Amino acid sequence: MDYFPEVEKQITNGMDRTTKINMLLRKEELSTIHKRLMERFVKNRPIAGPSLTIHFRIVYGHIEVSLANTSSVVAKSPRVVLDLPTELTQVGYELDGNTRLHTWTRSSQYKGKQGNFYIYSGNTNRVIHPGTEEPLLRIDKYYYGTMTKEHATITYEIAAEDTLPVGGEAQISLKDLS
Repeated sequence: MDYFPEVEKQITNGMDRTTKINMLLRKEELSTIHKRLMERFVKNRPIAGPSLTIHFRIVYGHIEVSLANTSSVVAKSPRVVLDLPTELTQVGYELDGNTRLHTWTRSSQYKGKQGNFYIYSGNTNRVIHPGTEEPLLRIDKYYYGTMTKEHATITYEIAAEDTLPVGGEAQISLKDLS
């Protein structure tokens, strides 16, 4: 009752716990009770959600994109959004090399921004376990002739259930791609 002084003034020594709680529920709004309890017991405690990291590795002349869970909790429903520059394109197959690409969707717009977006949204059954890394996509150069640029920038956003989206950029050396 420390957080509800008006109710505390009306409590007597002979009241049992149930009577005190009932009095609190009659005198205070549920939203106020919830707010004060959250401020007291949850506000200063970090909520341990998953921590995801995206990796871009050049393997045999291609860029392989993977998502790693570096936390101790399962990352549910992972989501990755890549904005590929014109110099790069996704390979039209899943990482097994045989199945047509179906886990990613392409869009020319994301959150009101124009671009060359590839969006991966894992459904509720898709998880990334703690300490593991999941390969997601292979990217190639779009043009195999002489390129004037040495680097390309991939902009990304990653998230999972119970996490806020995290964005960033990755610089890719085009000379390392076949």
